[in-house]
Formats: sequence, C-alpha cells, structure tokens
Amino acid sequence: MIGALVGAATGLAGSIFGGRKASKAQKKASRALDEAEKDNENWFARRYNEDYMRSAEAQSVLNKARDYAEEQYRRAAGASAVSGATDESVAQQKALGNEMISVVASDIASQATARKDAVESQYLNTKNNLTNQRISMYTGQSQNATNAAGSAMSAGMGLIGADIQSHLNSGKGLFSNLFKR
Repeated sequence: MIGALVGAATGLAGSIFGGRKASKAQKKASRALDEAEKDNENWFARRYNEDYMRSAEAQSVLNKARDYAEEQYRRAAGASAVSGATDESVAQQKALGNEMISVVASDIASQATARKDAVESQYLNTKNNLTNQRISMYTGQSQNATNAAGSAMSAGMGLIGADIQSHLNSGKGLFSNLFKR
C-alpha cells in the first residue's frame, strides 16, 4: 500500500522532471534550427546576388581572351606592315578578336546562370532539410506531451488504486482524512 503510493508519487515526479528536461532540450534545438535557418538565408542572399562577371575566375578568363585577341591583332598588323597587306585584313583580324571576346563573355554569362541555379537549388535543399527537422522536433514534442500525460494518468491511477486497496484492507482510504468534513 505505501509502496504503491510511493511508486505513484515517484512516477508523477519523474514525469514532471522528464517533461521539464525535454522542454529545455527542445527549446535549445529550436534555437539551433532558428540560427541555421538564418545562416542559410544570409548565405543565399550573399551567394545568389554575387556578380559572377566580377569574380576572379571570370575576370581571369576575360583577360586571357583579351590578351590573346590583342596578340593576334598585333601579329596581323606586323604582318601587314611587312607584306603590305590592306587595312581591311587587319580590321578583319580585329573583328575576329572582338568576336572571340564576345563568345567568351557569353559563355561566362551562361556559367553565371548555372551557378545561380545551383545556389538556389542548394538553398532550397537546405531549407527543406531544416523544415523537416523542425517538423520532426514538433512531432517529438507532441509525442513527449502524450507520454507525459500517460505517465501522469498512470501515476494518478496508481494513487487511486493504493487508496482503494487501503480502504479494502483497513476500512479507511489513504485520502479519507483529506476529504472529511
């Protein structure tokens, strides 16, 4: 009888203690998810809005293309001076160099578009993962609340059972003195 009472009271106290610990852990997890979501948003805003044409990689490719076009133009101008070629052939070489630079710039622009698509895809994948983690956390909170309610119910039923058993054994319940008027 006293063992049932102590067991029920211990179960109730354990349920309350466990619920508080779970609540603290879930608040900590929620703050971590909030921070991860904020970091993901900041990363996306920074990376998506970068001007790829100004990146070191793109500038390097453009500079190499310009240098190559200028070298070809200088060679054509030198050959023209030596062989007496017309200004038209030199202008044609310059036009070819400009066309090559235009093609390189167009390729860089298409790479920039592909890069933006990749950044957006990574952002959305991370966002979906964080959302799924938050849903999982809420599901866990719901399960914990259900378990705590079940434990409290079980402890309460244990107390009632102990009171009934005491009443059957001695003719007085454990709670008789509490409810006497």
